[in-house]
Amino acid sequence: ATLAATGNTVSQITACGTNGSVYTGQSCVKGTQPICSVIIDAGNHPLVQTTTCPAVTLGARCPVQCLPGYNGSTVYTCSSNSQWTGNLSCVLSACPAFASNAPNCRCNQGYTGALAFDGYYWQGTCTPSVCPANSSGFPACTCNSGFSGSLTWNYGTQTYAGSCTPVACPANSTGAPACTCAAGFRGALSWQAGTQTYSGSCQYVPCPLYSTGAPGTCACLAAYTGTITWLPAIQNYSGSCIFNVACPQFSTGVNVAAGCTCDWGTTGSIAFSASPPYYTGSCALPGFYSASAFSGYVLFRAGYTAAQLNLKLSTDVQNSNYIRQYSVSALSYWSFAADKDADSNVYYCLIGTVFTKIVLAKGSTATTSTFYSYSAGGTIIGSAWAPAMMWTRAIPGYGAFLAAGYDSNCIHVLLFNNGRTAISGTYTVPYITDSYGVDVIPKQASGFTYHFAVAYTRNSKQMSSWTVDMTVGSASGWTNRIDNSYSSGVSGPSNGAQAIYFPPGKQMYAGDPYVSMNRVVMTDTTTAFLYVWQVTQSGTALVWNFLVKVAVANAGGYPYPLSVNSYNAIA
Repeated sequence: ATLAATGNTVSQITACGTNGSVYTGQSCVKGTQPICSVIIDAGNHPLVQTTTCPAVTLGARCPVQCLPGYNGSTVYTCSSNSQWTGNLSCVLSACPAFASNAPNCRCNQGYTGALAFDGYYWQGTCTPSVCPANSSGFPACTCNSGFSGSLTWNYGTQTYAGSCTPVACPANSTGAPACTCAAGFRGALSWQAGTQTYSGSCQYVPCPLYSTGAPGTCACLAAYTGTITWLPAIQNYSGSCIFNVACPQFSTGVNVAAGCTCDWGTTGSIAFSASPPYYTGSCALPGFYSASAFSGYVLFRAGYTAAQLNLKLSTDVQNSNYIRQYSVSALSYWSFAADKDADSNVYYCLIGTVFTKIVLAKGSTATTSTFYSYSAGGTIIGSAWAPAMMWTRAIPGYGAFLAAGYDSNCIHVLLFNNGRTAISGTYTVPYITDSYGVDVIPKQASGFTYHFAVAYTRNSKQMSSWTVDMTVGSASGWTNRIDNSYSSGVSGPSNGAQAIYFPPGKQMYAGDPYVSMNRVVMTDTTTAFLYVWQVTQSGTALVWNFLVKVAVANAGGYPYPLSVNSYNAIA
């Protein structure tokens, strides 16, 4: 038997025939009363389920239902003509939220859950899942920028299949997955979702002029100063490098490229060079203050009452040996001072009012001449030379002769003119009676931050120091006087004559163990000893540290180290 249908409505059920035969599932059997088909077959009606009826006799009722996913059912009756009669309408049942594919509803892509049709409606819910790692765009998840891979939804397992793996940044870039050009490189990078690759490139940005270094970390070359910084926002460096090799020792100026001038009172010149150390030349102190200029010879005062200067090797300071002797009558009882700026064979001494110039000739002769009549002289014991480097180029000076006023309670200062052809002015610095030795300590030679002057007196057995500004041109330039005491015959002379400053590197005698120090030496006219003190700076004061008592050839004798130039002038 077949089920005829039009649309969603069953209109007629036919039996094996009209002769009362009954379909048993295999064939028609003739009966005595109307029998309907055991099976109601949907036939060509796609929406109705095939139904097996429990009873097929006249008046039997058989339920008929729509296919799953369609809402509708009815009861058919076996009629006298052996046909099932009744009407059935099948309506498509809507899928639940986040489900589709009616009449076979299932959770949509990205959603999980179990759905069941109860004959009328779909039961169950669909719950959203999450995109796999490194992906987004739910529910149609795709790999994020910077990741590659393929993702598909498996409806059977209700999971995403596939994965997203990171894509390496292009050359010279960093910051995956959001790659940007690394420091020191410039360019634009963009992610192409279609090909899952980066497009663009990063090009090297050279270090600015006069700088070098790894990309993004440029620094100024050795001869230059400045700061170089990489700015990611503009993909470029900021800052610059300016040539700035400082002027070398004993010279001043902005830098060697701009020009350096040797300090006042030094000799030499500085010129710019394109090669390290970026300058040529040097500025030299007067030979007396330079260790490298020491000749190995000394002039040795033969004695307090002697009028002789002995030329000696420095190895003979402590014995009576000498190479040559100069007789200089003007020296009797007095000290002498070398013109350290001339660095030659010129010396000066002051006896009473007579200021005398002494020129030692090659051989053993000495020429003396009255250079200046100094009315304030009096009795003079020790003397010294203040070199031109104690002045400045802005306020120049040309050297000065200093003398300890034994009976005038002062230190006499005689200033030279340009060329040292005359005395341009004088002044006195108040001190103590019985003033003996005096000398100066230029800061260029000592490494101190001030120029100092030192003196000592027999009267109160004291050593004194001042900070000195010779550019003032008067006693007011001598300030910050500090007095220190010594013990007569132990750490200082019982009867002195001279004070001598020895800069670092300048030896008093061969084998001097204290040659690396700043030292002040005091002579003794009673005994043949030199009293050696180390001096160091503490602010505007000198700190005195007694070192040693050194025996020399004769009482009152003391060595004056000769530079190569001053030795060659008389050799």
